[in-house]
Amino acid sequence: MRYRKKISADQVRVIRCTVPAGPSPGNQDPYERADITSNAYYDWMMSDSAGVLASGPAIAGQFLAAFKDNPPSQRPSSFSIDQIMEKVQQRGSLHGVIRAPCGSGRRKHESGKMPRWRVERHGRSRHERQVLSPSELSTKLQHMCKGSGPLWCALAMHAYDLSILHQSVGTEGERHHGWCFGLPPGIAPEQWPRDLHHGFPLMHGFTLLLPDDYRVHGPEIVGLSFFATAPDWEDVYGKCRKAKAAGVLPNQDAVPESHPRLHRMTDELGLPYGVILLSLQEFDGPFCAPPEPLPGLPVPSWLSDGSARAYWNSVYSPALDLPTEEYGVYRKLGEVPEKSLSYNRAIRWTPRAQDPNAGHAPRPRRRAAETGYEPHFYYEAGVSGVETAESYRDHDWAKGHAPNHIGGTMRPVQGLEAQPDFSPFYVEFEEYLGGYNFGGGNAQLDFLDMRFFWSC
Repeated sequence: MRYRKKISADQVRVIRCTVPAGPSPGNQDPYERADITSNAYYDWMMSDSAGVLASGPAIAGQFLAAFKDNPPSQRPSSFSIDQIMEKVQQRGSLHGVIRAPCGSGRRKHESGKMPRWRVERHGRSRHERQVLSPSELSTKLQHMCKGSGPLWCALAMHAYDLSILHQSVGTEGERHHGWCFGLPPGIAPEQWPRDLHHGFPLMHGFTLLLPDDYRVHGPEIVGLSFFATAPDWEDVYGKCRKAKAAGVLPNQDAVPESHPRLHRMTDELGLPYGVILLSLQEFDGPFCAPPEPLPGLPVPSWLSDGSARAYWNSVYSPALDLPTEEYGVYRKLGEVPEKSLSYNRAIRWTPRAQDPNAGHAPRPRRRAAETGYEPHFYYEAGVSGVETAESYRDHDWAKGHAPNHIGGTMRPVQGLEAQPDFSPFYVEFEEYLGGYNFGGGNAQLDFLDMRFFWSC
């Protein structure tokens, strides 16, 4: 037997933490290395375990025989391409999202033939229908997966335009596909997200019921509520700094941890945002009033006037001598919002007729091949042959897309080059979909990887 240098238990822990994840050449546990780091491994295997090697098969046989009288209640999931194929064959179309390793092999049908079925997808310039064999479909699924290991695979999906209806959502009655402004549903005041550094509650921006093909956190999670930093945060934070200097600002330890499905995020300025994932019972639940501000804290304008009225006050200016009806916010909401915390506007989503980027992670043009993403524009050479901004045109399929939408083609204000990598499962929205201060720009929320970004 070849002797090896003995190492301590602490050194073993270091090695286990630093070894790269991934399958080893022998398809063993990538963290299993007792046979090369222990100087007594073979002694244990050949001497101490000899009795186990002799009696093990008999014990295992008794255990396996018990399955005759107590068979498994259901087939265990393997999360492989095989089961994707099976679901597709059962439903007749691709639908949904998986988090699974993409790369396992597939078996032929019992007849020995490879079955074929119809799969609908968007083409570059029109909605076309293709007939794919399992091998072709597997190739497409592999291409849509990024990287290796347990990652997302995008299946047949739609992109959805969001529109604001000129009606409110009440405690009773239809909740449509959600609402912007107003109050969140189904949570308790103590679960309302707070700024951990200053203690004041974050502003509720919108609550959204997710389409079936965007419910990536399981069938029990049907929607989300988005919370944001107050639009007058500069004024509020300035008062907080004064309160801290005066010694009346509460310690952040006084802020309780809230909802079990709360996900906290920060933007490029370090300002706090949050998302609460909602069950159907929570989405249909009663509206939640915000908690009282902690003692010594300033009161943001949305907390005193309501988020919709506070946003209106931030854009309306009597000095402009502009008719009220000419303001963009008035046209979006259909009226001057009431001074009320509960004032909201209903949201409705509708599938886009054409968007080839539904189900594809947004990437800039130079990296579009990574995920199969298609830029919404193309270059048309002019007479001079000089490339200018006027030489670019929108594809026909991109015309008419709403600025607020779920998934599909992304149009950040500063372009995709400045955008962090998002998954296909995101919401892009303007300031008026909840009343924010993005410097006149727009924002994107990735509700799969829980990332938030805005630009102006």
